[in-house]
Formats: sequence, structure tokens, C-alpha cells
Amino acid sequence: MVRAVAAWRDGLPLDQYVSSFPFMKPGELAQAFAEGRIAEARWDALLASEHPSSCRPLLLRLAAHEELRRLFPSISYGDLSFAFPPPRPDARVFSIREDGDGYRVRESGTEAREYVLGGGQDSGGDQEIVRRITGFFS
Repeated sequence: MVRAVAAWRDGLPLDQYVSSFPFMKPGELAQAFAEGRIAEARWDALLASEHPSSCRPLLLRLAAHEELRRLFPSISYGDLSFAFPPPRPDARVFSIREDGDGYRVRESGTEAREYVLGGGQDSGGDQEIVRRITGFFS
């Protein structure tokens, strides 16, 4: 097991990894990572999930914006977050939560910021969120 972990951390290609350690069964995200399509696979998994989440309506609306589909989305404790793929512990992250008629935003990275944006989806708030997310990662 220790050799398997070391090989994974050292970046052994997935096909070689599986043949060297047949007891390891990589999941869909590992396969997608090896194929260079981890963001796409994560979007697909979240959109297909039937797990209830307060973020789901926002995720569904933002999924229509192709410029966000290159980012790695995640849902945790009511926040919808985005990072460059593959996600890393020290990555810059843009997190959003719908809050009444607005959005609560947290940007983490070299300079952490928290703020509230007014205007929900009906008053162009989603477009503003897309603009903020793409600006954060540009």
C-alpha cells in the first residue's frame, strides 16, 4: 500500500498504476484527470447528482455559461465553489452562496475577500456572478 501511495504521488500514469497495483480501482474522476478532462467530469457528476443541495438551482443556472465550464466546481455546506483544475489545497477559490435576493461571495487566494452582491437571478445577478468569477480567474 505504501508503494502504491508513493507511486501515485510521484505521478505514475494511471494505466501503469493500475497494472502495477491491481488492487487499486480508480474512480471516474481519477480516469478523467488522467485524460485531462477533470473539470468536465466534475460538472457532469454534479449535474447528474440527485443528492439534494441548496446550491443546485444556482449550479444549474451557471452551467449554461460555457466560460465557467473550464473551472472545477464543488459544493460544500451550501457554498458553490470554483477553482482551476485540478483542485489543490493552496488554490485560489471563488465561493458563492445565494442569500435571499443576493449572493454572499468569498474569494480566497493571495488576498482573501468577502462581500455581498445584491440582485438575484431576476435582476441580472447571475450575469454579474459570471463576470466576477471569470474576472477572478483571469
